[in-house]
Amino acid sequence: MKQFYETPTIETAVRLLRPNASFSISDQYGFEYWEDPTGEEPPEFDEIQAKLKAIFKIWEWNTYQRERTDGYGCICDQLDMLYKDIKSGNLENGEWVNHIDSVKKEFPKPTGTKPPSVM
Repeated sequence: MKQFYETPTIETAVRLLRPNASFSISDQYGFEYWEDPTGEEPPEFDEIQAKLKAIFKIWEWNTYQRERTDGYGCICDQLDMLYKDIKSGNLENGEWVNHIDSVKKEFPKPTGTKPPSVM
């Protein structure tokens, strides 16, 4: 799930809790449809809520990755910068290196303990 680049939803939590299930969720957060070939029952609301809370911790931790992805821009533009730096022999302090450094500085990796995986 690429460490949740999209905002996590109840469906995200259910898919992690019951990876083999096919389901649809009603407007009231009940299940309109549920089928699990392993025979598992749908997760309870508290179980879904706990999983969603854990997913959001990881999603928040990885905010810097999503912001960096936007900040880095198109890979085509990056390759063009890198090509020009190679041609000019300026790999240590070229446009591409400075661009990447500025994005990393603007969106630093969080400090502290990374939340545990929910997979």
